[in-house]
Amino acid sequence: MKHIAGILFLLWFASLLFAQQPSLQEQEIIEKAQQRFLSETAKEKIFRFTGDTEVAVGDTLKGHVLVIHGNLKVRGVIDGDVLVVWGDVSIYNTGRVQGNVTAVGGTIHLYGKGQVSGEMLETHVNNLVGKSKTVTWYYKRSIESDRYGTIPIEHGGNHIIFKYNRVEGVFLGLNVPKNFIPDVGHFSLYGFVGYGFETRRGRFQVGLDRWFFSPRKYRFELGGEFHDLTDTKDVWRMPYLENTLAALFLREDFHDYFRREGFSLHASQNVTPYLKLTLEYRSDRYSSLQKGTDWSIFGGKKKFRPNPSLGADEGFMRTVYGEVYWDNRDNRENTTEGWYVRLSGETASSGLGGDFSFERYLLDVRRFWPIARGENFNFRLMAGTSRGHLPFQKNFELGGVSTLRGFRFKEFSGSSMVLGNFEYRISSRLMSGALPLCGDCFDVILFADVGWAWAAPDSTSTIERLKMLRWDCLKSDVGFALGSPDDNVRLNIAKRTDRSQDAFVVTFRISQPF
Repeated sequence: MKHIAGILFLLWFASLLFAQQPSLQEQEIIEKAQQRFLSETAKEKIFRFTGDTEVAVGDTLKGHVLVIHGNLKVRGVIDGDVLVVWGDVSIYNTGRVQGNVTAVGGTIHLYGKGQVSGEMLETHVNNLVGKSKTVTWYYKRSIESDRYGTIPIEHGGNHIIFKYNRVEGVFLGLNVPKNFIPDVGHFSLYGFVGYGFETRRGRFQVGLDRWFFSPRKYRFELGGEFHDLTDTKDVWRMPYLENTLAALFLREDFHDYFRREGFSLHASQNVTPYLKLTLEYRSDRYSSLQKGTDWSIFGGKKKFRPNPSLGADEGFMRTVYGEVYWDNRDNRENTTEGWYVRLSGETASSGLGGDFSFERYLLDVRRFWPIARGENFNFRLMAGTSRGHLPFQKNFELGGVSTLRGFRFKEFSGSSMVLGNFEYRISSRLMSGALPLCGDCFDVILFADVGWAWAAPDSTSTIERLKMLRWDCLKSDVGFALGSPDDNVRLNIAKRTDRSQDAFVVTFRISQPF
């Protein structure tokens, strides 16, 4: 896997380094767009960028801004016009444009208190091609919140499900995503149905929610669902898409699976657009699943690791789950700014019925902090503990991707855990002078991880389990990474700090670690 990861990263790096220049037709479109949409002021300087670009908080550009083949984020001030060709423009709360904003082949989003002094125009690229003098464009003012909040801004989603893993092999299905659009009524029907070709079993989920009051600001929601799922507790470690690609191409599966069939009922209340309270009743039967395949496109003679059995933790589980959730990140997939805080608790007891009795608590705090132009400091702090016998499908596991990156996959497990991930990121824009050939190809990331997971007797109380944490037991690693500016591609090199004989751990990722 290390060799394949290195080859993939080198191919990506080479594609950026030797990218082709715009074609003659593209040059013609760019020139016509400049002539038509940038003010004819001889004194105005034009700042030219290629690819995704951001004017950060505190930055001021005195002149026009031209972006080709990329999206523009404006959080600072642009004292001139903005022209983006083949990309979108987003002007956030702190952003201000002292001129016109034009998107050719893209869209314009004006968030919250963002300001545009001139006109906002969107037009199709075809209007700049050929000899036609008729140019059709339209105005757009998209006034939205500049944070995602606890209710997604995006609507809809993929209706075709394709997954691949070592238990189900190929899984194909149809998906009806939850709909948050307020003008379609107060109900949202969602779910999916699909089939795993190795297990030869169908899986499904069907749910119905009914919301009240304001759909986004003070949304109150009641809902429930029935399901029969091949489930995993590891999505926080690696998203489904990335895990599918790793299993399909590299014969590496970073999820563990079990069957969960039952129903749930929930009520939630948005106190603000960013703060949400949820209470949920869950009734499920858990059972083990076996590995079903060792096939992948690449991987040679390597085999998938076995899927762990639940053993004595199979059975019927009824729990009450509650959480407090705060989220004001600027983007869920490629976060650069904001907070994410989730405090959750779940309890199963003899009074609820079922075969289990335990309590489980988890705190997850993340901060994405732009400390200066082109520099970000990001961290995640997690702490989890429990009481009673914590079953396998609820225990804590650390090691490997997204956790302790210098250690073996799931090297530590138990009924309690702590984890800290810290990253200092330097934007590729700051290295364009030092690396003139490819200064904007990748960001440089320095990171460190620290954490531990430990077990305790079932009779140990929640507080006593936390007191078992000892500083000399904490495991740590440090590392270096190269990542694309949008963090959709990243090569990590990590080394544990407690001993020197272990090799460096190299991983290739297509998503942020947290």
